Amino acid sequence: MGTCIVISAGGFAGEKIVPGPEDLVIAADAGFRKAKSILREGDLVVGDFDSLAEAGAKAVSELEKWEEAHPASVIRLPAEKDDTDTLAAVKIGLERGYHTFALYGMLGGDRLDHTLANLQTLLYLKNHHANGTIRGDGETWLILKDEGICLRSDKDCRLSVFSVSPESQGVMIRGCRYEMTHGRLTSDTPLGVSNEIPAGCECHVSVERGILLVGLKE
Repeated sequence: MGTCIVISAGGFAGEKIVPGPEDLVIAADAGFRKAKSILREGDLVVGDFDSLAEAGAKAVSELEKWEEAHPASVIRLPAEKDDTDTLAAVKIGLERGYHTFALYGMLGGDRLDHTLANLQTLLYLKNHHANGTIRGDGETWLILKDEGICLRSDKDCRLSVFSVSPESQGVMIRGCRYEMTHGRLTSDTPLGVSNEIPAGCECHVSVERGILLVGLKE
């Protein structure tokens, strides 16, 4: 099984997305405008398309042409619903058996609420036995739950680690300017914000008990 690639309408910074043969691309609402050049037979476009309508008649026309050519590939959602278009796309990916998700266009823009909702979606994936990574605008975000990861960048970058659970115990951060061993982070204190990783260094982050939101900014 490959990767489920979900593309929304948030910030992009020239990220090159090249889907593999086993990958599934899902464009969420106005993310269709950014995904249309890589959409293939079998990929999907999901949403209530309110954001796409705000982009203008040309964007709507392009979707209608795509739907006419690929009628089974567009899933229209009601405007009044519990899930965001992004979460709806993620749920479809889970239903199709994907366990690895790469999320693009999830950051920036003028909707902080959507950015926060997209970060919550990472936790939704983790709680449903899947792993998701948000990438965009030189940033990478992911969730750790009782586990660890090794991060590396060819550039100087900043690392931020936040506790999503009320308390995260046994936190280890190595390879950064400020290190931590058997540490404790809480959800009401941003102790782990804006650490520094030198170019070419490996950084190790882990948590024994708890949930961490980890962000890397180049």
